Amino acid sequence: MKKNPRITLWSAKSSAVFRYLRKTRPEFSISKEASKLIDEAVSEKYPEIWKLFDDI
Repeated sequence: MKKNPRITLWSAKSSAVFRYLRKTRPEFSISKEASKLIDEAVSEKYPEIWKLFDDI
């Protein structure tokens, strides 16, 4: 899981927001922001499964 932690998603609106932020905020990272948002959403929606991977 840690070796290749990639995920591909497609949302035209989210993509547009991330590209806008990348162009307008100097230190903005699409990958870091997407990772943070996905982790928050998945951990809230599936907390019992999320806890299974606490040691990773």
